[in-house]
Amino acid sequence: MQPAGARAAIAAMALAACGKTPDPRIEVLSPPPLKSVEIQIDVAATGCTVTHQNGAHARDLRIPADTPTRLVLTSRDGDHDVSLGSPPLRQHVEPSVYEFAAIRVHAPATLPLECPDGVAADFEAVPYDDYVAYLVDLAKPATPQTPAEQLALGRSLYERKGCIECHALAGSSHAGLSLRGLWGATVALPDGTPRTVDAAYVRTWLVAPQVVARPGAPSTMPSYEGQLTEVELAALTAFIASLAATP
Repeated sequence: MQPAGARAAIAAMALAACGKTPDPRIEVLSPPPLKSVEIQIDVAATGCTVTHQNGAHARDLRIPADTPTRLVLTSRDGDHDVSLGSPPLRQHVEPSVYEFAAIRVHAPATLPLECPDGVAADFEAVPYDDYVAYLVDLAKPATPQTPAEQLALGRSLYERKGCIECHALAGSSHAGLSLRGLWGATVALPDGTPRTVDAAYVRTWLVAPQVVARPGAPSTMPSYEGQLTEVELAALTAFIASLAATP
């Protein structure tokens, strides 16, 4: 998971046991096995961000039990220490330096975690099948909790789904309609019938564009039926609506 082109040094991680026998539930694997589950932990003063192999992010650490797990740690905002287990295995992290270690928790368990030191939490080792199910759930798009989050998701989809290639946010130099001021405007349906752009129109436009295609317009607009969830359709609709009031 190390970023491509990163100039950070990668240091071999030696989890120090602070002068005590480390937590017997955590085995440090040395040398690291060739096959392991990789998890990146980005440490900051306010807590940790965990990134799994499928790109899913979480604020808590969960690993598969009885499975070699390669931890990759770095800091985002200064020098910190991370502690796992009790008595703790401790690792110092610094910005632009990637530390790594392979561990295995032999049985499902909930263990102490400080990430960074002073920010107490727990981390879980769960059965492998439960870990896979957890990753699937993490990868599902989160439901926006506020109007601002919904607009942010809509803007992200506008860029990621390729809308930006044909639909400008200002002017009309692109192949498709400009989205600026489109909400509430009157457009023509294929048979020439005038239609106001509202939520129902936008939804149809996204899942069955041929139904609302403008007379004479190129038939290049793809259908996103089955490619957008209800949450994503609502977010894109809200984003387009927000452009009506934007000068």
